[in-house]
Amino acid sequence: MPQIAMPATNKDGPIAAAPDAQLRFAASAVIAAIVVGAIYFGRPILVPIALAILLAFALAPIVSLLRHLRAGRVPSVIFATLAAIAIIGALVCSSDRSLPVSRRTCPATSTRSKTRSMPWRRLQLRTA
Repeated sequence: MPQIAMPATNKDGPIAAAPDAQLRFAASAVIAAIVVGAIYFGRPILVPIALAILLAFALAPIVSLLRHLRAGRVPSVIFATLAAIAIIGALVCSSDRSLPVSRRTCPATSTRSKTRSMPWRRLQLRTA
């Protein structure tokens, strides 16, 4: 016969579970703050790792295809990596060539004129 769990009680009635819930919430908040801080301060390391993982997932089908075509593992990986570097380099070069064109089409405003138009900046200028 299955036993039914009864709530814990003392002579005044059931024991409140609030301190346990508050402790769990506080521990969760502390752990969340630690994780967010680790991600924030580890960004210079984590971003390249994340990009490498994404690139590995993107290149996996190409490597599999080359391995299926009887190329070895190392040549398949080298070819796929060099192809990815060439494609990314071509994209960077093509965007670099279009940069002067987009620069000419943008309105010429200086940073100083933009910051002077900000309301909080005007307040700082008046007090100084």
